[in-house]
Amino acid sequence: MNHDLGKVKNTIGVVGLMWKKSIDIPYYIPLPSFEKNIHTMFMNFTIDILFIDKLNIVVDKVTLAPWKNHTPLNKKAAVGAIEYYEGKFKDINIGDFVEFTKV
Repeated sequence: MNHDLGKVKNTIGVVGLMWKKSIDIPYYIPLPSFEKNIHTMFMNFTIDILFIDKLNIVVDKVTLAPWKNHTPLNKKAAVGAIEYYEGKFKDINIGDFVEFTKV
């Protein structure tokens, strides 16, 4: 199934959503080849995370509460993560294609 996420904020570095009180659009976080782990330390809310491959196919999906961490099931395939409020990606499943525009 195809899903259009619209605009997502492109992040540089590892800060991502740490210390944010709220977010208005999903965040895209590139995953370096040497580290695929995502954590929610210093975060104020629970988030949904989509791990995507280079073709924008979802290879893993997880909901993380603050102060937790997760490594995607398919570490080799995951090149990026898209994060947003809990429940926003409930209709998206592993194997689905996601479209988005980085801003």
